[in-house]
Amino acid sequence: MPRTELPKLHTLEEVAEEYGLSLRSLKDGARARRFPHVRFGNRRYLTPDQVDALIKAKTEQPPEDEAMDKVRARRARARRAA
Repeated sequence: MPRTELPKLHTLEEVAEEYGLSLRSLKDGARARRFPHVRFGNRRYLTPDQVDALIKAKTEQPPEDEAMDKVRARRARARRAA
């Protein structure tokens, strides 16, 4: 039977150090099951795909054009009123 290639596992400590993240927030998030991770006993790991997914999930997108138009209009009204 052919052997399946397994992904490399990164500890939460490695991920925190590599990306400048708080180890405490990663541990708290993993404990609260806010993101998928691999757990063996009390140790938690992330695969490269899970790290990518975590970063994408936490990436803030710029507001849509319509939302920006509303913000600009609100600011213009506030300037006129001042």
